[in-house]
Amino acid sequence: MTNIIRKCFYLLGVFSTFNAVMINIGNNQLAILNFILLLLIIIQAYYKKLHLIFYQYKYPMLMILFIFLISSLGSFYFIDREWANESIVGPIKYIILLFPIFILYNDRELIYYKKYFLKGLYVSTIIQLIWEILQIILWKKYSFSLNNYIFQDLLHISVNHAWTFLDGQIFRPSGISWEPANLAVALVIGFILSKNFIIKLFFSIGILISTSRTGIIIWIVCIIIYLFIYLKKKIFIKLKHIFPILIVFILIIIVFNLNHQYILQYLTESLSRFITSDKSSNSTNSALTHFGYYKFSFDIFTKENIFQILFGYGTSIAGYPYSKYYQMYTWLGPWTPESDFITILFGNGIIGFLLYYTFIIKNIFYNRKNINEFLILISIILAGILYVYIRNTWCLLVCMILFIKPKHKVV
Repeated sequence: MTNIIRKCFYLLGVFSTFNAVMINIGNNQLAILNFILLLLIIIQAYYKKLHLIFYQYKYPMLMILFIFLISSLGSFYFIDREWANESIVGPIKYIILLFPIFILYNDRELIYYKKYFLKGLYVSTIIQLIWEILQIILWKKYSFSLNNYIFQDLLHISVNHAWTFLDGQIFRPSGISWEPANLAVALVIGFILSKNFIIKLFFSIGILISTSRTGIIIWIVCIIIYLFIYLKKKIFIKLKHIFPILIVFILIIIVFNLNHQYILQYLTESLSRFITSDKSSNSTNSALTHFGYYKFSFDIFTKENIFQILFGYGTSIAGYPYSKYYQMYTWLGPWTPESDFITILFGNGIIGFLLYYTFIIKNIFYNRKNINEFLILISIILAGILYVYIRNTWCLLVCMILFIKPKHKVV
């Protein structure tokens, strides 16, 4: 039984970042990640005969899932039904698929299975890197959209976004997803988990050509932390790394000479997007919109009732007050701002906000001696300030699997 569970945790890691890999069930599309979680719950429930275990230190983490539910139930009373219906989906999924994992598996088991989950997650990031490179080559050479062909034409998977992501004239790779931001965080995690200096270099290139500001900023923060640790320990590049580095640079030069016109064009477009001040650019408009989320936040608090202050407007529908009071994206229907910080603050209120960030900060503290897990958590919290990841089950799942305290009290 342990062997089956181990393989399931490995596959959970592999499929975790593949948002685009979904199965059609009636009118709904569910990511493969959900089925693996369900299988892990069924196996453990049968194997342990529904023996439940609670750790006192995990109460804030488990309470988050129920605050998400309370926020969404309140939305049925305070706001439009269309928004409320959208809001309730996430909490139900979290409570059915995430909550049981952490009351059926004890910490000793999670510590063991976590290793296989992280191995699978690393494989997932390598696949994302290869997929990104294929996307760029096929688009630049042949104007062929790999995601559009695979997921829309072959698998008939429909999403609310275009499978081909264009920012003006700039093609932006999204990996096995429809969002470049998802790809960026996956590549950063691959950069962190890689033990090989050369593979870290390839992930770095992947992050830079992803055109994701979020990914590049987090990558820079990770490098700064690495430099601080290495300089503190007086660890420098070893001589054995020099030869492989030279080979990589020689290969880059060869590829550049063969395809310099395409590479120069793409690098120019990527750099332009990262530093652009062109107000007609989608990326610039997006940055201004992000600023607006924070700009209006205090004013929104003055318009809320006591329930909304404490529990928010509803999980993943924090865009409601922005549409209602500032006419932002009124045509879009239920939506949430592209920031975990704002999404939780107004979606789940002060209580949800404090619980979530208490959980994240304690998580970072528990993992402070493991550089990989420490950096993964730092990356996710920074990514959440710059974009919205809380709606992606896999980011929350990673945080919850890493939330293990060495000494704890069982209830």
